[in-house]
Amino acid sequence: MREEAHGDIPGHAALEGPARRLQKFLASRGASFEAEGATTRVHFEGWILEVRDEPGGGFSAVVTINVSGTSPSEEARRALCEAATVALSIRGEVRYEIDESLPGYPMLRIVVVQESFEQLIEDVIRVLDKYFF
Repeated sequence: MREEAHGDIPGHAALEGPARRLQKFLASRGASFEAEGATTRVHFEGWILEVRDEPGGGFSAVVTINVSGTSPSEEARRALCEAATVALSIRGEVRYEIDESLPGYPMLRIVVVQESFEQLIEDVIRVLDKYFF
């Protein structure tokens, strides 16, 4: 797949295929996102959704949220609920990871893996359209 910056899409957008469809959808909704070929990172308040190739095969939607703090704020609780709702509304194999590589800044990742990139993109668009756009 060729990559290049494309007027309405930040970064190096996909020029065709399912990733392009997702990136055009996000651009048309005014979403904050980055594109690097088929990888797309969507920024929400307090969390990130990344759609990418999965190392070892398949494709994934990865929700990442900061889970630090002893007394989470209302904003942090809202972000966690939003992120979990999105991740658990996408079909596929689900796994959870805690990244503690930055002291005091643990990150929860919810990874949803599918074999079909087309199906993953359809699910992501369906979920984002339902809950955010």
